[in-house]
Amino acid sequence: FAYVLGPNEGDAAVVVRATSAGAKETTFPIGDATGGGASGAGGRGAAGGAAGGVSPSFSGNNKWVAFFEYPSGAAGRGGRGGRGGRGGGGAAGAAAAPAAPASPKLAVLDLATGTKRDFESVRSFRFAGDKSDWIAILHSAPAAAGGAGGAAGAAGGAPRAAGTTLELVNLTGGTPIPIADVSEFAFDDSGDWIAYAVSSGGEAGGSVQVRQLSTSISRPLDVGKGQYRRLVWGDSSDALAALRVVTDTAGGDEEAAVLAWRHASNPGDKMMEVSAKSSGITGGLVVSSDRAPEWSDKESTIYFGLREPRPPRPRATGAPFTAPNPGGVAPGGGSGGQVAAAPQTDADVPSLIL
Repeated sequence: FAYVLGPNEGDAAVVVRATSAGAKETTFPIGDATGGGASGAGGRGAAGGAAGGVSPSFSGNNKWVAFFEYPSGAAGRGGRGGRGGRGGGGAAGAAAAPAAPASPKLAVLDLATGTKRDFESVRSFRFAGDKSDWIAILHSAPAAAGGAGGAAGAAGGAPRAAGTTLELVNLTGGTPIPIADVSEFAFDDSGDWIAYAVSSGGEAGGSVQVRQLSTSISRPLDVGKGQYRRLVWGDSSDALAALRVVTDTAGGDEEAAVLAWRHASNPGDKMMEVSAKSSGITGGLVVSSDRAPEWSDKESTIYFGLREPRPPRPRATGAPFTAPNPGGVAPGGGSGGQVAAAPQTDADVPSLIL
């Protein structure tokens, strides 16, 4: 049995114990979970209070328990924040900006021996199946690249998920297997197959692939322009579904399609694709990327979401827009404030004036 014990604010701890009479109880400090924004175990969110959203996760074979460890909150509460020292001006203001929350560590505890193993900078994780000793760990992107992901969503679609390193670890021994540029992953119920989406820079170079853990054989199922999302296995089967989403960077609507394989473990299995142009989709509706596909009990039917198309981003109407004159006096700039040359061509696309 395991649980998190912690205050509404401040450092918490994970308590692990057996349920037999007189069983040993072990406590592990996990820092201040309320100060970070990390993803939870296997995609379950860890936002919120320390005792409410950072639940430990047991492996299906009950040999291991995993939980996140965060930086201590004591250092963050030690001093006053705010303005910089005298003469600091703009430099002090930049230094006072809040730093991005550090990615948590993942601790994996061997319940038989009490040995704890740590993994640095983890975004999410998941144990494989009910009988497997494998765990998949998706690491966080480097802090320097943290601002690159959100801008991709400016065209109106969801922000493009950044691909990072996926680490496959057999907890009983062996060399971990790193896979680069993974944005999403999912195990089948057997725990022997893992599907993962590769998301490299830009729209090109995306793919959805499967790997069999027992043989280490990997195979791409589809490669194309766009991003692959919402990987879903069928219940106790090797049926797999995913969404392929192509974002229109010019401001138009995204194009989503449902991809499905009845037997993804079979190299000869044929892919089925459903898009807005497929037979049976009427009323001008398009495939929605906001809803994950879902298989029926016998994998004979697949359910997915439809929505109305989004209109393109409106352009400015009326009188032609005139960009500020480079070299003119900037608003509120005093006698020395100058407007710099900027590629501002539309009133709705702002430029930054310092």
